[in-house]
Amino acid sequence: MSAHIDPKSVANYIHGVSRCLEPYFPEIRDICASRLVKETLAGCKKLRSQPTRRKPPLLLSHITHLLSRFPLPMAYDDLLFVIITLLGHFGLHRLGELTYPDVLVHRTHRKVVKRPSLHLLSIGYSYTLPYNKADRYYLGSTVVIASRSDSASPTPYIRDYLSRRDMQFSNRIELLVRSDGSIPTRS
Repeated sequence: MSAHIDPKSVANYIHGVSRCLEPYFPEIRDICASRLVKETLAGCKKLRSQPTRRKPPLLLSHITHLLSRFPLPMAYDDLLFVIITLLGHFGLHRLGELTYPDVLVHRTHRKVVKRPSLHLLSIGYSYTLPYNKADRYYLGSTVVIASRSDSASPTPYIRDYLSRRDMQFSNRIELLVRSDGSIPTRS
């Protein structure tokens, strides 16, 4: 009868039922918080839960294939796509850390990577990821990406993007800007 219920949501069902029963059974909260109920729920999650489904990660072979398909020079927005892919792969980012959400109310400028934070170094380049949920002190995280000597090196693409971006959008503070002046979104 309850085979269709995800074990991860059983605790929510119990909480809802206990709220309804509380006027009639005042000790229901103590019963739900008991060791037996907690351990039963934990065992149910272990035995019956579905594994989390994630996309497979980008491999270096995928990056080299992408770079071979998009040789320099290329159209500005194609270069931006390659830059987002390279920053995401080598900087270990999720897509949401480098782009704007599609929903307007979820957009915040404090999460956008700023152009002045990017610095070319002798070993590669660095930039500051201004805010993420793991940043307890709201100081931002400095990301350093080392240069590579193989065909998957992001440095020539970064240099080309920066020169073209700074020529077209020198007055914009965002690092990643589309050819029409907007910030790239997730879709």
